[in-house]
Amino acid sequence: MPYTEVPFYKEVQRFTDNKIMLAVLILLGLGVLFLAYGLIRQLFFGQVFGNQPMSNSGLIFMFLFVALLFFWLVQLRLVTQVTTEGISIHFSSLSRFKRKVQYEDIQTIEVVSYNGLTDHGGWGWRIGKFGKAYTVYGNQAVKITLQGHKLTLSGVIFIGSQSASELASAIKKNLAPS
Repeated sequence: MPYTEVPFYKEVQRFTDNKIMLAVLILLGLGVLFLAYGLIRQLFFGQVFGNQPMSNSGLIFMFLFVALLFFWLVQLRLVTQVTTEGISIHFSSLSRFKRKVQYEDIQTIEVVSYNGLTDHGGWGWRIGKFGKAYTVYGNQAVKITLQGHKLTLSGVIFIGSQSASELASAIKKNLAPS
């Protein structure tokens, strides 16, 4: 059984807490229901769905695509953990985008306010003019400047948090005194 270190700080944020994302999810959910209605009507009752109906296979594909997108977005979470080894940031269903930051790579840490749309072009995993951003919603983040520009071109990582002060404190506790 592999050893997994217990984090002393962990924050899990869901996209469903974001009002904009919630609106998108509601629209996608309505799309799933609308397509399900059309699918049932066309496949089981033999009535064409719409003025220019899709083929049955096209309707099935569209329903599956929208339904899978909806359920994927509903369960998507940003998980931030601080352990004795470093900081781990990842989106729950995107294991490829998991990032670890070692304490020895950190130059500075500060709590900042930001605007997800104007500063980073939205929420999620973003690369922009200010560095890499891992955000879900809100306007508070921990800005980490890395030594030697490790991990990002600009050497800056933004971690969105609903408790940015606590996150920054947990990270600072593990930094070696300079």
